[in-house]
Amino acid sequence: MHNKRMKKGLVITLCVIAVAVLAEMACVILPENIHMEQESLDKAAAEGLCVLRSPLSGYEICGRMHAAGVPDKE
Repeated sequence: MHNKRMKKGLVITLCVIAVAVLAEMACVILPENIHMEQESLDKAAAEGLCVLRSPLSGYEICGRMHAAGVPDKE
């Protein structure tokens, strides 16, 4: 069961990388110090995508980015 869960997590994080690349995002920010598997980090690096990690919640990160004037993706 544990191995199956890890494979599912890897697929999800690879999808996050793929969507970020397709949307031409500069980076992906992982909230709450979420850990991303090395295979996903390697894929992000190969695509030129920066992966950042923060102890803040997704809500807090978005609020701070908005307050700093980071524009919405149009």
